[in-house]
Amino acid sequence: RMRKESEEQRLAEVKAREASYKDKLEFEKKAKDLAKTMVESDREAYEQEVRAKMEKEFAEKRAAVLDEKAKRDAASASDFKPTKYQMDLAGKYPDGVTEELENLPNREVKRIIVNRGGGNVNLYSRVQWNWGGVYYFKNEQSTSKQTFDNETKW
Repeated sequence: RMRKESEEQRLAEVKAREASYKDKLEFEKKAKDLAKTMVESDREAYEQEVRAKMEKEFAEKRAAVLDEKAKRDAASASDFKPTKYQMDLAGKYPDGVTEELENLPNREVKRIIVNRGGGNVNLYSRVQWNWGGVYYFKNEQSTSKQTFDNETKW
């Protein structure tokens, strides 16, 4: 009988220790989860703070660049003096956009004359060779496709 009681007592102690161990594990898991969520929320707050700071700096730099560009454009617009070449083109072509297409041996030449008035005239040419080469010119000087496309928009 004493043996039975001691065995029951020992089993009760084991169950109590197991319950205590389970409670401890649950507590540690909850503590880890809480710490993890706190770290994540701190990280999110820090990221938002950094993002806001970077957006503010970007907006300031963008405003400064746009102001500088506006000043440059205003200065260049007031200082514009057409060349003799541009004056000759202005005499030949009306205001607006004029397109000419010429088929020559081995190539096709497309000329676009953009006359914005006040002597601001430019001649753009696209030469497409029959072997596939394509070249772009602005006022008889080589230029890029991007410049050709952007500046021939009216």
